[in-house]
Amino acid sequence: MVRPVSVKQSVVDDGRGTYCSTACRGVSMRNGVTKTCPQCGALYTIPASLKDKRRACSQACWWKMMGIDPGRSAILARARHDLLTTRTRPAPSASSTPSSTS
Repeated sequence: MVRPVSVKQSVVDDGRGTYCSTACRGVSMRNGVTKTCPQCGALYTIPASLKDKRRACSQACWWKMMGIDPGRSAILARARHDLLTTRTRPAPSASSTPSSTS
């Protein structure tokens, strides 16, 4: 439904005053693209800006499509973290410290 909008010319010159309300502005910004998930076949809508980037409807379908087991990935990530945080530096040897003679 198109309603006539009356605004001052200065508002139009600033690039504002195009829509009668924020609700109408929101409706005009809905330019989604509907795609079919190659993993499960579900239809999903994404923003047009992501049409070439997003290929699955959910993270779970993405993991299945890429052959990733999220449980195993979490275990490996935790093991990597534990390995890196529990490393200790070797103590300097006694021969490398200067000896003090008095």
